[in-house]
Amino acid sequence: MQHLPIDPSLLADRWAWLEAEQARYWNEPNQAGDQIAATQALFELLQQEEPSDFGVALAVHLVCLLDDDFQGHTAGPALTIGLAWAELGLGSPYRIYLLARSCRRYVFLGDGERAASLLARLTEMNAGTASAMIDRGYYQHAMAMCFNLKQEPLREIECLQEAARLYQGAGYRGPWVIVYTRIAIAYLRLDDIARRLLASQMAADLSVQQGRWGHAVNNLTGVAEASLELGDVAMAQQALSHASAYLQRLSAASRLFCEPEVLAAQANCCVAQQDLREAVSLMRQSFVAMDPLRAKTQHARRLRDLAPWLVQTGEGQEALSALEQAHALELEDLRNASQKSLTQALEKAELQHARAEQEAAQAHAKELQQQNNALAESLQLQRELQEELIASTRLASLGNLLAGVSHELNTPLGISLTTLSAMVECSLSLEQRIQAGALSRSGLVADVANLREGACLTQRNVERAIAMVTTYKELMPQEPVAPVAEQPLHAVVREAWHQALAPNSSLSLELDLPEHLGVTGDALSDVLLQLFQNVARHAYAPGQPGVVRVSAGRVGHQLWLHVQDQGRGIAADLLPRVFDPYVSTQFGQGRSGLGLFKAQAQVSKGLKGRLSAKSVPGEGARFEIEWLQLELRPVAL
Repeated sequence: MQHLPIDPSLLADRWAWLEAEQARYWNEPNQAGDQIAATQALFELLQQEEPSDFGVALAVHLVCLLDDDFQGHTAGPALTIGLAWAELGLGSPYRIYLLARSCRRYVFLGDGERAASLLARLTEMNAGTASAMIDRGYYQHAMAMCFNLKQEPLREIECLQEAARLYQGAGYRGPWVIVYTRIAIAYLRLDDIARRLLASQMAADLSVQQGRWGHAVNNLTGVAEASLELGDVAMAQQALSHASAYLQRLSAASRLFCEPEVLAAQANCCVAQQDLREAVSLMRQSFVAMDPLRAKTQHARRLRDLAPWLVQTGEGQEALSALEQAHALELEDLRNASQKSLTQALEKAELQHARAEQEAAQAHAKELQQQNNALAESLQLQRELQEELIASTRLASLGNLLAGVSHELNTPLGISLTTLSAMVECSLSLEQRIQAGALSRSGLVADVANLREGACLTQRNVERAIAMVTTYKELMPQEPVAPVAEQPLHAVVREAWHQALAPNSSLSLELDLPEHLGVTGDALSDVLLQLFQNVARHAYAPGQPGVVRVSAGRVGHQLWLHVQDQGRGIAADLLPRVFDPYVSTQFGQGRSGLGLFKAQAQVSKGLKGRLSAKSVPGEGARFEIEWLQLELRPVAL
C-alpha cells in the first residue's frame, strides 16, 4: 500500500490534510495525477473503518482527481462506496454530486435502467429546482448524459449549456470544462461543424484559463478537426501547435490519452496539404500510442481513414490489412455490445422473476385459500419472462448477423471504391499529360499497368461481394413449393456425406439407422451437409483419420437423429454460442462462422424441430436433431 501522508488516527489532521490537498488541486488541476496515489491509499484504509463524513468527502475528492487525469473510467469503486455512505446520511453536502456522477457513470457503461433510476431520485430530491446552484448544475449535467443515451442531441445540448451556466455561476472549481467538450461532440453528431468549432474553442480557452492542459489538448484537436472540415488548414495547424506545446506539461496517464489524438489530427492536416506519406507515418504513430482497450471504435475509424492514404501511396496490401483490422475491431465491439445487452436482459429477467416468487410466497403465507391463483400468476409471469429472454436472445443474434453482413460486405466494397477512386485519378492524370504532350512511353506503360492492376483488384472484390450475397441468400430456408416424396433416410445421409466431403477424405461414415425409416423434404439434407462439413473442418486435424457415426430413431411421430464424432470437441466457453452467427475458431481463415447458424435455421424453419449440441473437449461432439413428421410410411428399399 502507498505510504500514508498523515497519521490516520487523528481526525483533525485528516480534515486539515484534505483541505490542503483540495486547495492544491484547485490551484494546479494539471497536477491531479500526482495526488491520486496518496488519496487512494487513505481511501482504502477508510474502507476498513466505520463509514464517516470524512470518507464521503475523500471519495468525492478522489473522483475529481481521476476525472481530471483522464482516469474517470476507474472511479467506479470510489463512487459506489461514497454513495453507499452518503445514503446512510453521511457527507450530506456531497450526496447530489455522488448521485449525479454515478448516473453519468452508468450512462457511460450503457446501463440506461440504472442511470434513469438515479436521475429519478435526483428529481424527487428537487435537485433541478430547489437545491443550491452547484447541485442544479450536477443535475443538468446528469440529465444531459441521459439524453445522450436516448440519442436526443438537441435536448442534450440544452441541458449542457444550462449546466455550464450554473457551474460558472457557482464558481465550481472541478473539471466542468468537459461540459463544453460534450457540447462539441453533440454538434458533431448533428453535423453542425461551425457550432462544433465554437464549442471546442470555448472548451480549449476555458481549459487554458484553469490550467487544465490535458483538456486543452483534447479540445484543441477538436478545433483542428473542425477547422479542416471547414477548409481552414492554417487555423488547424495553429491549434495543433498549441496542443503540442501543452502536451509536454501532462502527466504520463494524461499524455497516454491525449497524444494519439494530436498525432491523428496532425495526420489529417498532412492529408489536407497532400503530404500523404507523412500522414501515414503520423497515423501509424497514433496507433502505437493509443490504448486499444479504451479506444476500439476510434481505432477502427482511423484505420478506415488510413486505408485510402495507403492506396494512394502504393501500399495496397497494407490498405487491405488496415481494413481487415478495422473490420475485426468493429465486429468485436459489436459482439461485446450484444453480449452486454443480453447479460443485462438476463439480470433483469432474473430480478423480476425473484420478485415475482417472493410476492407469490408472501401471498401464499398470508392467504392459503388463494394458493392456486398465486401459483397460476407466478407461472404466467415466468412464461412471460422466458419469452422476453428468448426475444432478447433472438434480437442479439439478429443484430450480430446484420452487423456481420454489413461489415463483411463493407471490406470488399470499400476496397473496390478506394481502388476505383485511384483509377479515376490515374486516368485524369493520363488525360492531362496527353493533352499537354508530356506523355512518355514508359509513363503510358506504367499507367496502363496501374489501371489493369486496379481493375483486377476491383473485379476480385466485386466477385467476392457477390459470392457473399449469394451465401447470405442461402441462410433463409425456403418453404417447399410442392410436397416432396418420402426418401430412405440412409440414402439422404449418404448423399449429404458425399456432397460434404472430398472423395479422398480420411474420414469414414458409420450408420445406425432403422432399415425402413423414410423422411420428407430437402431441409434435413441441407442440415446434414452443414454438420458433416463442420466435422470435416473442426473435429479432426487435416489428414487425420476419424469416424463419424450417424444414428436415428422414431418414437410415434417424433424423429431423432444424432451426428457423433470422436474429434477434439468444442471448448466449454464456445459451446453456448456455437449456433450464433459469425462464431468460429477459424474466423478470418476462409471460414465465415455461418454453417451451424444456417443448420439451426434449417431445422427450426424447414423441419419445425430443434437442433442442439453436446461436447466434452477431447472426447468429440454430438449434434442432436429432433423433429415431428406425420403420416410416416415404410419405405421400399
